[in-house]
Amino acid sequence: MKTTPFDKLPSINWLTNVNSLVTPPHIKISILGVNQTPPLSLVTPDQVHGSRILSTLEAEKGEKGDGVFTHQIDLAIGVRTADCLPILFYSSESHFIMAVHGGWKGFTAGIINAALETAKIQNVSLESLQVAIGPSIGREAFEVGPEVLSAFESHMETDAFFLSLSKGTKDRWHLDLQMAAALELIRMGIKPSSIQVLRICTKSSLEYHSRRREGPGFRHNYSIIKLGN
Repeated sequence: MKTTPFDKLPSINWLTNVNSLVTPPHIKISILGVNQTPPLSLVTPDQVHGSRILSTLEAEKGEKGDGVFTHQIDLAIGVRTADCLPILFYSSESHFIMAVHGGWKGFTAGIINAALETAKIQNVSLESLQVAIGPSIGREAFEVGPEVLSAFESHMETDAFFLSLSKGTKDRWHLDLQMAAALELIRMGIKPSSIQVLRICTKSSLEYHSRRREGPGFRHNYSIIKLGN
């Protein structure tokens, strides 16, 4: 019997609390929100809502991209978000970590594919990759119009696309970025049981910054990952 994206949803680890994230002892993940300051040594890319993944050397030089990876121990890497999607990858087998910023523009530009291609180039098997999807704007808070809808429809499998949607008002639809990302990861070879999703809406939760809630003076959340011994 052919399986569908819906059949794989129960195997994904849907979480409601940051403290519920499960990682090996040598992998440290931090999700920083309101009144939390990132470490000065944190390496982040100069984000542009695209699909380029950088090495830490490229990121430290100020090159533009929306992801960063390293094999280096005790170096924290991360991405800034304020409703967009933070995706953190790690492979204990290959001593590899990667942080990715995935808004709707980056998603439809293929940033998840770019991230997994980067892992392959670094000799990291997809079977060994674990993924944590951090807080982002939730389905009910993320209402989009025909332009965004069309971009997602052309990028995703039909079943996964419709699982990520619910009807809004008039020509608007509610889009579930986290659901879309999880299903896209599975389509590209990540095991459902290797995916943890923090089902926290940045717009609804006052613990996290939200561009839609805070307006022009919005601040950022930081999703950070570090590799230890």
